[in-house]
Amino acid sequence: MGREIEEGVLQSVARLLDAVPAGVERGLHLCYGSMNNRHWKEPVDTANLVAVANGLAARLQRPLDFLPLPVPQNRHDADYFAPLGHLRLNPQCELYLGLLHLDDGVEGALRRIDAARPFAPRFGIACECGLGRRPPESIGGWLRLLHIVRREMAWVGPEPRNDGELDMKLEIDRRIASVAPGLVCTWWVR
Repeated sequence: MGREIEEGVLQSVARLLDAVPAGVERGLHLCYGSMNNRHWKEPVDTANLVAVANGLAARLQRPLDFLPLPVPQNRHDADYFAPLGHLRLNPQCELYLGLLHLDDGVEGALRRIDAARPFAPRFGIACECGLGRRPPESIGGWLRLLHIVRREMAWVGPEPRNDGELDMKLEIDRRIASVAPGLVCTWWVR
């Protein structure tokens, strides 16, 4: 992106975000755009997302409250997530990584969580492009996936957990148990 275009876009978006009244939470979903729930361009890594987020953070009069970023299904490698180590958000800003995909379910989500952790030690999880454009009949599958990855439904409150529910000898259950709950169909990873 040319510097003048980049600066113009960042200034325009910052102006719009700064028009949101105080007391109203502000967030911005950065993405690569999609048609039929596919990126128009597969990102090489998170560097462009980080550059835009940092550019906005430097221009805003008050910090963002949350920032969702997409994670393609086939990306569970350090190279994709490494630029997140350069993200400069206000400490109160909640980072959400859209790393849930129905096609590879729990195992894929856990691979992406493990790959992201070294570069973003605290983040929430969500589906890559939110639920807004999903067909209504698919929402149950997304909620089941969110529920299985965390084993708690934040939308309806924490689900009671029995001592024997998780088998801590299994790697998948140890990783699931390490994810703490967050807000609004997303969960914090600490």
